[in-house]
Amino acid sequence: GRLARAVAHEINNPLTTISGWLQMFLADANRLDPNRETYALMQEEAQRIAAVVKNLMAFAERRPLHRQPVNVNALLSNLVDSFAGRASSAGIRMVKRLRPNLPSISADDDQLREACANILTRAQRVMGGRGTIEVSTEALSHGAVEILFRDSGPGIPSELLGKVFDPFSALEEASPGIGLALFVCQAIVQGHGGKIEVRSEDGQGATFAVTLPVNGSAPA
Repeated sequence: GRLARAVAHEINNPLTTISGWLQMFLADANRLDPNRETYALMQEEAQRIAAVVKNLMAFAERRPLHRQPVNVNALLSNLVDSFAGRASSAGIRMVKRLRPNLPSISADDDQLREACANILTRAQRVMGGRGTIEVSTEALSHGAVEILFRDSGPGIPSELLGKVFDPFSALEEASPGIGLALFVCQAIVQGHGGKIEVRSEDGQGATFAVTLPVNGSAPA
C-alpha cells in the first residue's frame, strides 16, 4: 500500500504540470492550428493516466465506507449527465431508464459514484465513436436494487469474461487502465455487500449488472 501511494504521488506531480500546460496550449490554439488535435489527444491520454493513478490509490488505501442514505437514481442521473457532453461529441448516445420510486440505499456516495463512473468510462473507451450506452435501475424483491449498464460496443470475448475484474488480464493489456478500474469497481461493490456481474458476447455489446442491498448488508 505504501509503495503504491508513493508511486502515485511521484506520477501525479509531473502529470499535474503536463496537464496544466496542455490546457493552456489548447486554450491558446485556434481551430485551424495544426497542433490542436495533437494537444487534445495528449490531454486525453494525460486524463487516462490520472484515472489509472486514482484507481491505484483507491486500491492501495482500502478506504472505509462512510454510509448514508443514497438516492441511486439521482446519483446516476447526475453522473450520466456529466458524461453526456463528451459522449455526444464522440457520437455516443447516453440513455437513462431509471425506475420511479426506487428505494434509497445505505452506501458511501463517493465510492459508489466512483464505481459507476469506472463502468461508464470503460464503456465509452471501447465504443469506437458510435453507439448507445444505457443506464437503468430496478427494485428487486429481496431488498436490493439493481443497476444495469448496457453498451452496444464490441463486446467481450468469451475467453476473457471470467477475467474482466482481473487488473492484470489480457483485457488490461488491450486497454490499459480498464482492468484496474474494474477491479476497484468490484471491490467497492463487494464492500457494500453487493455483487457485480458482466454478460457479453463478442461483437454484441456488454452489460454490467450491479446489485446492492438497500439496508447495507448482503441480501439473504
